[in-house]
Amino acid sequence: MSADRVRSAQRELVDGLHDGALSETAYDTAIVSRLRDERDPGQSAFPSTNDWLRWHQHADGSWGGRIETGHDRLVSTLAAVIALTERSEPWARRAILDGVKYICDHAAAWETCPYETVAFELLVPQLLLQARSLGLKLPYDRFVNLGALQTEKLGQIPPGLLYEEPTTLVHSLEFMNGQIDTDRVHRLRATNGSYGNSPSATAHVLGHVRDGPAEIYLRRVLSMSVNGGVPTTYPIDTFERSWVLYNLGHALAAHWGPVRTHLHYLANSVTPEGFGWSRGLIPDSDSTAVALAVLDRAGFPVEVDVLLRFERDGHFSCFPFERNSSITANAHVLEALRLGEAQRPGRFAKQCAKIVRHLEERQLDRSYWLDKWHVSPYYATAHVTLAAGGIADHLLTGTEAWLLETQHSDGAWGEYAGTSEETAYAMQALYALPADSLLDVTRALQRGASYLSEHFDDSDYPELWIGKGLYTPYAVVRSAVIAALILYHRGGRV
Repeated sequence: MSADRVRSAQRELVDGLHDGALSETAYDTAIVSRLRDERDPGQSAFPSTNDWLRWHQHADGSWGGRIETGHDRLVSTLAAVIALTERSEPWARRAILDGVKYICDHAAAWETCPYETVAFELLVPQLLLQARSLGLKLPYDRFVNLGALQTEKLGQIPPGLLYEEPTTLVHSLEFMNGQIDTDRVHRLRATNGSYGNSPSATAHVLGHVRDGPAEIYLRRVLSMSVNGGVPTTYPIDTFERSWVLYNLGHALAAHWGPVRTHLHYLANSVTPEGFGWSRGLIPDSDSTAVALAVLDRAGFPVEVDVLLRFERDGHFSCFPFERNSSITANAHVLEALRLGEAQRPGRFAKQCAKIVRHLEERQLDRSYWLDKWHVSPYYATAHVTLAAGGIADHLLTGTEAWLLETQHSDGAWGEYAGTSEETAYAMQALYALPADSLLDVTRALQRGASYLSEHFDDSDYPELWIGKGLYTPYAVVRSAVIAALILYHRGGRV
């Protein structure tokens, strides 16, 4: 793969950035498919969603991402089976039977899976109630432990807060089933017509109240679909721009002139509370830290003090009321605070030390990390390596050996099977690490680059990112692949 071709792909990628392109998810498509046509309640408001469910059931009877994880397959299959009970076609009957069998055979898989999907503890209990009311024969007693998680989550949120100020609950409003306040729910609608940028939450509201802007939002989302399904969230304008420029920036590939339009978009998206993954959404520490790091490296004036509002006793939270912290959000905050330290030495030393301790506590086998937003350890490990190098090198002493040991025979890396995305992250990490065994690292990088070159034109990336279901943010993944190859052609370190 020539350097010129990689550079050309980079330019094409940057030129195409807009509101964000995501893969479609079974969970959200199933929820949207249940909306009825107002003029003919016997028909679906969005018939293409039913076709999508028909053609995206796995051979084992489940729905969800191609890589099988317990939470994703359970919530996706439950939602799809419930949605299809409203269909009378023979194919739907068979699909329901196969889906129910899958749930029965894999009812305990979520308990040992580390990759909990967004709002799983709120959505699945409601889906189980709906399934029971429909007479679906499921092992309901196997899910009693979910009640405690649901109670824990809701116990963190002050009663009545939902309609008083924006919270992350808006993104998952369907957990309320039919209990939404139809008089006050409009307060939660975003300017783009959505509820929390979520097609499924928006569809749930539409199922209970008339809402013109919400319907327009859903029709816009469906109009962009190639296969008739919907993504787990839309738009992701600031997230896509930030993560793409973050990846390219670490490869010294973001010549800031050609991406100036996107940088100004980010600079104009900041609020006193930080950045959300889209304009108008609740700011979070992850989006804020990545956007600030990108803008700082591009020479824009930034104030990283806004990140301190996310500081907690032992770590930095990503969102208010979260049950579990995010490793990569903390790594990104560390990286942004270090940029602030360069301008004001000592100002954020205490916070940086706190994050390093948290990363150390969460490290596995003294070599790698897992995260709540991604099902691959290579994503989390690469981003910790990029953030911690030079300030917490003791955390990384086992990382190089782990990366070298886990490379596949074809040169790829991957937790389940080799993928271009995970190979790119592994290469990013190796370039960022001090080279203790240069010959072995060089060979590993050559093999990784060969794999990426061979698969450079593949764009159907497996779903590794965690939302309400597993999904792929195409431009973000593409930028990681391009960045890894640019690093390889440069032959330099991050």
